[in-house]
Amino acid sequence: MKQHEFEDIISEFLDNELSLSKRKEFEAYLKKNKEAKLIVDNTKKTLDHIKKLNKVEASPDFTKNLMLKIGKNKEIVNNKSQKKLKIRFLGLSNLNSAFLSFLILAFIGVSLNLVNNLMKNKSVKIIASDKNIIPNDLNNSKLNSTSPIIATAKDSSDTTKSNKKKVNLKNKIQFVKDKD
Repeated sequence: MKQHEFEDIISEFLDNELSLSKRKEFEAYLKKNKEAKLIVDNTKKTLDHIKKLNKVEASPDFTKNLMLKIGKNKEIVNNKSQKKLKIRFLGLSNLNSAFLSFLILAFIGVSLNLVNNLMKNKSVKIIASDKNIIPNDLNNSKLNSTSPIIATAKDSSDTTKSNKKKVNLKNKIQFVKDKD
């Protein structure tokens, strides 16, 4: 007999519902396996303790009260599910949807303001006019749209050393540790 077969028929053995041949096979298994015998003895003791317990009887109104509580819980669950069925914009509550709309409008406003400020900048107009982004009637008449971008915008990548004069401050500054 294998362990899982043993576990399946313990209750039938304790209830005395096994056939004679199965009962003899089960008892032979118990003699060979002391651990299985211990399991059966502990199960038998547990069932005896349960039988000795006093019976607890429920009040006559128990079923009625239980059904009322179940009904109340169903109402609570139904109310929560109905709240979830409200139509939402992008899955957001009304307050969050309003906040998102405000952020989008603020982003658009800031973007338009930045573009407007950039278009006021002279070098950007020349670059944009060279690329034919700005229509000719919006271009400033003083700006020459055929002039190269390099001539109108200062080169910020100039890495040449400046020809600054070195100042000799040796006689004009005296440090604390300098001793004459």
